[in-house]
Amino acid sequence: MTMKNAAGRATAMAILALAATTASAVDNIWNGTYAGFNAGQASSHTCNTWAASGSSAESATLAGFSQPGCASHSAFLGGGQIGDNFQSQRLTWGVEADVDFWEGGSSSAQTANFAPSPAPPGGPPAGTYVFSGRQTPDFLGMFTARIGYSGTRWMPYLKGGALLAGGSQTSTLSYIPDGATKTTASFNGGKSFASIGWVAGGGAEFGLYGPWSISAEYLHASLGKGSSSTAGCAGIAANCAAFANASLQDTHGSFEANLIRISINYWFDYW
Repeated sequence: MTMKNAAGRATAMAILALAATTASAVDNIWNGTYAGFNAGQASSHTCNTWAASGSSAESATLAGFSQPGCASHSAFLGGGQIGDNFQSQRLTWGVEADVDFWEGGSSSAQTANFAPSPAPPGGPPAGTYVFSGRQTPDFLGMFTARIGYSGTRWMPYLKGGALLAGGSQTSTLSYIPDGATKTTASFNGGKSFASIGWVAGGGAEFGLYGPWSISAEYLHASLGKGSSSTAGCAGIAANCAAFANASLQDTHGSFEANLIRISINYWFDYW
């Protein structure tokens, strides 16, 4: 073998090795740890119902006293996420933890005027009843697995896992007598929605300049039913005397939410 042929062969092998190294780097661009922040829109729906209950002697009067509280709510949400991916050829799988905070601390409020005629003894008194309860959590924690197809600079994926809701979730009924402007008695119900549920959805992630990427995704979140309870009057004895023979049943439905988010991630194992 001549020196010229040997040099040419060595050069060819070096080029092949460089190409293999480059291909390997390209093929594994979605492998590694990332962290970032997200923002988006949440639309949710949940229900709770207050209904009076009592002895059979009062049932005719109390049967007309009920208040459904179903509300839809839209809000801005934002937070952060951290995750870790593992890539094998075109298949990528990994785990991710997110915390998202909902806009504000709003609660729903509905009013009902109750004025039975004639007013039987022992029944709930006439007046204005204000039903209020938290319709959205203060924040959501999501612990999900995701799986995707690894393109050169993009990756469509599916994800799903556990959902944890935090913040105040209780509901309250307040009573304002006829002719008054302030609450004199109240009933405290159970949780408006459960604290643990599930989340599932999908999206696509795109590589940007340098170690950054952007993703867009849709998620459906679901929490189970809250704790239903029978509530008695809370307050001083004089104000609760009118409710001595009455109680209120607080029944909660499940919480559902649709989340649309845009996320920016920084990849620590920069491709």
